[in-house]
Amino acid sequence: MSATGKLPESVRYCIIGAGIHGLSTAWHLARELKARGAGSGDDILIIEKSAAG
Repeated sequence: MSATGKLPESVRYCIIGAGIHGLSTAWHLARELKARGAGSGDDILIIEKSAAG
């Protein structure tokens, strides 16, 4: 996970917003991908307009 402002060259999943809905979506998606053997969640990008905290 990175907070440098640099975006990866490509991602498979992109979630806009790091509020409760966005983070919950990312968590459930990562969990389901892992359960199906289709990934570990490393290919999920969460974009938030403001800094965390």
